[in-house]
Amino acid sequence: MRDCEKLAAVKFKRDNAAFKHFAIDRASVEEDEFADKVGRQFVSTVYHGKASYQDTGAAQTVRFICLHAGVGKGAVFVYTLLPD
Repeated sequence: MRDCEKLAAVKFKRDNAAFKHFAIDRASVEEDEFADKVGRQFVSTVYHGKASYQDTGAAQTVRFICLHAGVGKGAVFVYTLLPD
């Protein structure tokens, strides 16, 4: 999960200068084994669940998806969905 948080922080900071914090709620995480390529990138596991996202103002609860390439390879993609 830490790989997903690190990649998300880099991506969100690049896209939003006001970004402050992203933390995954580990109790909400579901793990789906995948073991296939997405485009040219191998993905071993898809993690999804809830996380806390903060830029300006109070933190928001968001849903996230993290594509992970496996042990020693790290997260390759993180996406968040704002609550409805």
